[in-house]
Amino acid sequence: VRSQLRLVSKILPAFCRIGALVGCLVLFAAWFGVVIFPPNTMEGSEELPNFREAAWQLIVTLTTANFPDVMLPAYERNRWPATLFFGSFLALGMFFMMNLLLATVYNTYSEERAADSLKRDRRRVQYVEDAFSLLSEDSIVKPEKL
Repeated sequence: VRSQLRLVSKILPAFCRIGALVGCLVLFAAWFGVVIFPPNTMEGSEELPNFREAAWQLIVTLTTANFPDVMLPAYERNRWPATLFFGSFLALGMFFMMNLLLATVYNTYSEERAADSLKRDRRRVQYVEDAFSLLSEDSIVKPEKL
């Protein structure tokens, strides 16, 4: 368990770098969504009324938990801007950024796991060599060598 926690702690910096990119994408898209669909319009007041709510809705949309619900009010009134906005956001966020995040976490985990395995194997070989050198001296294990 301790080794797995150590691996997770080594993965966190790479995860945070890609997570920051995803966060920047969400914040930019939230700002752009509030600008395109202003709060005084019907589509803006329903799902993207302010920056904070827009950011939250887009984070949840990025997980595809409420995708059609967020897009439909804007799509009913302004098809092209809504299609371009949500289509580009989902294409960039879900299909690129989330895959990049997953690939980064997986590669970092695999590299750290391989490094730990190599270190463990080297340590095991060193212990076997030490044990052999202790036992091979005059075929007696001397107490001062322990």
